[in-house]
Amino acid sequence: AESRLAAAEESLALARQSVSSQDELSIELGKLRAELEASQTRLAVVETEARDSLDQLEASRKAHSETEQLLKELRVECSQLEEQNKTMREETRILREQVDFGKKELGADVEATQERSAPPPTEEASAAPRDEDGSGVSNKE
Repeated sequence: AESRLAAAEESLALARQSVSSQDELSIELGKLRAELEASQTRLAVVETEARDSLDQLEASRKAHSETEQLLKELRVECSQLEEQNKTMREETRILREQVDFGKKELGADVEATQERSAPPPTEEASAAPRDEDGSGVSNKE
């Protein structure tokens, strides 16, 4: 009976030790579960931040692409404007030459007309004193 009692006490001690180990394991398991939940929460936050960053990156890429397209269009428009500017400068140069030529011809026509319509000089007119500008009228008057 004593051996059975000793065996029972030993079984009881082992059972207590097993319960104690189970309690420790339960506590450890609770800690691990809490760490897992915290890690999952952090992971969810990181995933959300990553999605937001990807959305921002995509928006930036789209804006960059649109900007590149606008730059291409502006370059084409600028090139066209430069060509128009060259053409207009050339047209302006030609028009100036035509105006200068027209002025010369008009001046020559006016001179010829004045010479033809001017009365022949009289002796009085040729004998009258002239002032500095040749008008015959004194500038002092």
